[in-house]
Amino acid sequence: MIAMWNGVECIGWIAVDNLINQRALTEHQKEILKLFGAAIGQQIVIRRNYDSIKELNIDLEKRVIRRTQELQATNRALEEANRSLEQLSMQDGLTGIANRRFFDLRFARYWAVATKKQVPLTVMMIDVDNFKSYNDTNGHLEGDHCLKRIASRLESTLAPYKKSIVCRYGGEEFACLLPTVDKAMASLIAEDLRCAVAELGIPHRTQDTPYATVSIGVHTTIPAGEFSMSEALMTLADKALYAAKTQGRNCVVSW
Repeated sequence: MIAMWNGVECIGWIAVDNLINQRALTEHQKEILKLFGAAIGQQIVIRRNYDSIKELNIDLEKRVIRRTQELQATNRALEEANRSLEQLSMQDGLTGIANRRFFDLRFARYWAVATKKQVPLTVMMIDVDNFKSYNDTNGHLEGDHCLKRIASRLESTLAPYKKSIVCRYGGEEFACLLPTVDKAMASLIAEDLRCAVAELGIPHRTQDTPYATVSIGVHTTIPAGEFSMSEALMTLADKALYAAKTQGRNCVVSW
């Protein structure tokens, strides 16, 4: 019987017999068996180490896959959170439509495209008529509700026009941006918006009409210069809105 060792640890034995010849083993045979036991013991140790390393690699691979999946899930959640934050930063907190920041960013992009392709770009400035008196009479909660309903109606009315946007520009004022819409079409769309708000029938006891209305200023141009020149488009649309106000409100004026 020959012991097999791994350092100081006995890992097994090899037992042999000589029943055929029934003679004692010679010293030479004993040495051969010792070498055979050492070789077998070494192979067992190597195999055990290989299996152990293989198991460790499998476990490590599983951990890497699990950590990778966790990291991917975390990254997806982070990206979603960032998108949500970005969306919130572009959204008006009261009405839920786009805000002034979104309008400014999209305006710069649309201006560049219209300049390159030499197509018209239309801006509409929309103001709720006599809104201060509405607020004073009905209270700010009703005023907020009024703005929400008007914003929703403006957005749904503009929905069929590709890439058009409407935003809350400030207070009771809204702004619309319509790429590739010429002056004639812009006037028709603006009139649709005015009628759509009037059809809501929001009671307004403090103005000439019995319901809430809007005034709309429209200006269309084909950009032919740097973005700094876009200020003129906004200015003229705002002047058109002022003209609509001075002409009695609840109307559309194209500059």
